[in-house]
Amino acid sequence: MDRVVYQAVLLEFANHPGYTHLCADPSNVYFYWNVFLASKYGGKTVGLAKREQTRLMAAVANRGYPLPRFISFVDWALGPQYLDSKAAKRAPQSADLFFAELVYYIAKEHIKEVALAPKVLTWLCEEVSPRAESERLPRILADLLNCDKRLKRHLSKGANGSTLVAITAWYIVYGLQNAATLNASLCDALIGIIEKQHSCSTFDAWVAVDQAARGFGYNKPNNGERLPASAAQVCLERFYASLIPNHPWLRACKTIPQNLKSMQVKPPKGNRLANSGGSNRSPSPGANCNSSRRKWKRVGVNLIGWPRTPIGIGEDVRTAAACLKFSDIPFCIIDAAARLPPGPKQRNLGWDTQIKANPSFGTDLVFLDAATMYRYYLCDLAKGHSVNRKIIAVCPWELPKWPKEVGFVLELIHEFWAATAYIQTSFSAALRQRRSRVMAPAVVVPKRHWRKPGHINPVTKRFLTVFDGLSSIHRKNPHATVRAFKLAFPKEKSVELIIKTMNLRPDSPEIQDLLRLVSADRRIKIINETLSRSALWAHMKSSDCFVSLHRAEGFGRNIAEAMLIGCPVIASNFSGNTDFCLASNSFLVGGKMVPISAGQYSLSRGQEWFEPDVRHAAELMLDVFSNSEGVAGRAQHGREQIQTKHCVEQVSRNYRSALLATFQEGNS
Repeated sequence: MDRVVYQAVLLEFANHPGYTHLCADPSNVYFYWNVFLASKYGGKTVGLAKREQTRLMAAVANRGYPLPRFISFVDWALGPQYLDSKAAKRAPQSADLFFAELVYYIAKEHIKEVALAPKVLTWLCEEVSPRAESERLPRILADLLNCDKRLKRHLSKGANGSTLVAITAWYIVYGLQNAATLNASLCDALIGIIEKQHSCSTFDAWVAVDQAARGFGYNKPNNGERLPASAAQVCLERFYASLIPNHPWLRACKTIPQNLKSMQVKPPKGNRLANSGGSNRSPSPGANCNSSRRKWKRVGVNLIGWPRTPIGIGEDVRTAAACLKFSDIPFCIIDAAARLPPGPKQRNLGWDTQIKANPSFGTDLVFLDAATMYRYYLCDLAKGHSVNRKIIAVCPWELPKWPKEVGFVLELIHEFWAATAYIQTSFSAALRQRRSRVMAPAVVVPKRHWRKPGHINPVTKRFLTVFDGLSSIHRKNPHATVRAFKLAFPKEKSVELIIKTMNLRPDSPEIQDLLRLVSADRRIKIINETLSRSALWAHMKSSDCFVSLHRAEGFGRNIAEAMLIGCPVIASNFSGNTDFCLASNSFLVGGKMVPISAGQYSLSRGQEWFEPDVRHAAELMLDVFSNSEGVAGRAQHGREQIQTKHCVEQVSRNYRSALLATFQEGNS
C-alpha cells in the first residue's frame, strides 16, 4: 500500500520543479495523499508519526499570518493561485478567514495527536467582525458563518438574537457530532467560547437548529415559556455525554466538567446523533469492486476511455468500437468519466447503448494517456485490490521519450499498442520486455461530409489550423502558423486563415499573445466553439489547405482526417504524423530540435521537440496558393494513403489478428 501511495503522489508532482524534494520526505507524501488523494481514489489514509505531525504543525509566517507549516506545503504543492482563488471568494474584509478554515479542517481530520502551536491557536480564536456592523466572533467561527450554507439557513433561528450563541450552538450540532477526530487544543478553545454563554440560551439555540434535542429530554412548553435553566443544563449535559463514546478525545478537553466525562448516557433509539461516529466510516473493502474479483470466462474486450467526450482521444475509443463491431468481436465500453471526470462537456456521440458500468470481459483495451490510465486503476489499487484482467494500453504520447521517473505507470499492463512507430519508440525503454505493436488507428469521415459547402467564396484561398485549448498551445504552436501566413501574404487580400479552437482560456498569457498577433489582421479569424465532427469536417472541406506546424504529435488525427477528405496538408516533418505524411502526399516543413522550456509541457524535463522553420512554411503556403495542379495531385495521394491503411476494414483485420492471439494466450 505504501508503494501505491508513493507512486500516486509522485505522479501528481512529476512535472513540479521540486518533486525530488517532496519525495525525499515521506511525511509530505503521506500528508498529500491523506488530504487530497485518499478520498479521490477511495483508499485508506496513512498514519503520520507524531514527530512528523509536530513538524507539520509548527507555526511559520505565511502571507502575513501565523500558519502551520503544512499550509506552506499546500501552497507549494498546489501553487499560490489555489489559495489565492479560494481566498478571493471570501468577502474582502475577511479573506484571511479561508486560511483559518483550511487550518481547522486539515488539523481536525489529519493531524490527530499534536496540539496546534500557541500562535496559531491564538490567531484562530481571535475575535473579528466578519461583516460590517456585525457581532465579533472567533475567526474560525466567523469563516463558517461566511461560507456554510446550512449555517446561514439556521442563523435566523438563534435565541435572543445573538449571532455568537447561534453559531456556537450550530457548531455543537454540526461540528462536534460529525467529527471523527478534532485537534484537542482547538476543541478546548472553542468549547471554552461556547461555555461562556448561559447554558439555557445556548441550549435554546441548539434546539432551534436541531429538533433532535427533544430526544435528550427537551420539551418546550406549549405556552412559549423558556425551559428552566436547570432543565436545559441537564439536557445539555446528556448531549455532551452522548458524544464521548464516539469521540474519546473529548475526555482530554479541560473545559468539559469531569462529571460529564464520566457520565454514560445512551442516546434515544432512532436518534441520528446515536450514529454520529459511523458517518465518516470508509466503505467496506469489497464495495463496488466485484469486477476486480470476477473469474473472466467470456472472450471479449472492455474499451476504456472517453466515449462521450468530443476530443481526439475520445474519437480513438469510438473508432475502435466501430472496428470491433465490424470484426464481430464482443465488446463493451467503460466510460472513464465515472472515475475520472474529464474537462470537456460530455454528450451522446453514438455509442451510449454500448456503455456499461462494469467490465464484462477479461481484456481491457485502454485509450487513455499513460498517467491517466494509472490514475484510473488507482481506484482499485488504493483499496488493496488487484486488477484480474489483461490490460492492453493504447496510450498517446507526443515527446521522444517516456520519463523514467514515472515508468511505474506501465507496470500494470500486459501489452502496448502504439498508434505510430514514433510512439512505440518513445515507450520502448519504459516497456522493457512487454510486447508492443504498431496498430494504426482508424480514421473515419463519412463520404457525405466530403462535399465542399456551396456558400464558400471561390475567389478566396482559405488556410485552416486546429487546436484544443485543453491541449498544450506550445505543442500545437498556432503562433508559427500565424507568422508563416503573414510572411507569405503580407498584403494579399484574396486569402484568409481560420484558427479553429475550443475550450480557449482568454486569461492564458499564450492565448493573449495569439490574440494580439491576429488582432490587426482582418484576414485571420478565430472560431472558439465546440463543433460537431460534421461541422469540423465541413470546415476542412471548405479549406484549400490544412496547416499543422506542431512541435510534436503522437498521431495527428486532424491531419489524417483532412487528408482523407482531400484537403492538401502542410505539416511539420516530425513525430507521429510522418507515418502517413510523406513527401509525395503532403507538404512537409523542415526545422530543428530545441529544448523544451520549463512549464511548456508536462513530463518534459530534459527533453527536446521540433521547432518548424516559419520561412519554409511560408514558402509552402505560397506553393499551395499558386500551384493548383500539383497541389491536387498530392492531396489525392494523401487521400489514398489514409483510405488504404486507416480504413475501418483494414484496422479491423489488424485488431482481430492481435486480439485473437491475446485470447489464445489467455486460454493456454
